[in-house]
Amino acid sequence: MRPAIWGLIGLLALMPVATLADTMYLTDSLPRNSDGRDPEQLVIPDSTQAINSEVDSKIVDLQDESASHQGMKEQYRGSLPLSWIAAAIGVCLIAGFLLGMWWADYRSRQRHGGIRIY
Repeated sequence: MRPAIWGLIGLLALMPVATLADTMYLTDSLPRNSDGRDPEQLVIPDSTQAINSEVDSKIVDLQDESASHQGMKEQYRGSLPLSWIAAAIGVCLIAGFLLGMWWADYRSRQRHGGIRIY
């Protein structure tokens, strides 16, 4: 058998081991409590309400800042007409096609002593 076949067989043989290792890594890195319980089973203390109100105020501030950034983005939206962009893309495609044809003809004639072989 060719070495490439053996390499492929080796990769296929190692795939279950790699999958098992990834699964073990992911399950071990899940957040756990000190007694091994999942975080969903934890009891949330009352002090988190104060933290939640601070987080809510920060969220409102960030939303206001985001709205101002959106307003600045709207100022420059459409600064270049879409028709110009489409025309530039069309010109680039046509020029690239023609340049490619010229280059292929040039290299073919150079290879075959000036004779066009098509």
